[in-house]
Amino acid sequence: MASVTLEVGELNLIEDEQLRFWVRELAARDGSPDVEVKISHPAGRVRCEECGMEGRALLPGGEMGHLLPPVVACEACGSRNVRIEGGRELRVVSAEIEMEGHSGDNT
Repeated sequence: MASVTLEVGELNLIEDEQLRFWVRELAARDGSPDVEVKISHPAGRVRCEECGMEGRALLPGGEMGHLLPPVVACEACGSRNVRIEGGRELRVVSAEIEMEGHSGDNT
């Protein structure tokens, strides 16, 4: 079975199931419909320009939180005057494929 490991920062507006669907659709076009998709979520990190706090971004919660663009604020003072330091990642960490007729033995 083929597998793909992705990093999707929590500040992205991408749902895991949507991403898995599209990765599997693309893999199926190349003859690998059984691809396993692993997703990790680096935390949103900010530096507050008001109080200097560096840490996790305060994100809106609740049912509508995944439908609206994130309004990022400082966890310490609530200011929205923050610089985003992390949480926007969208990268392929690793990809393993099986080649037809290859046993996987390199000797």
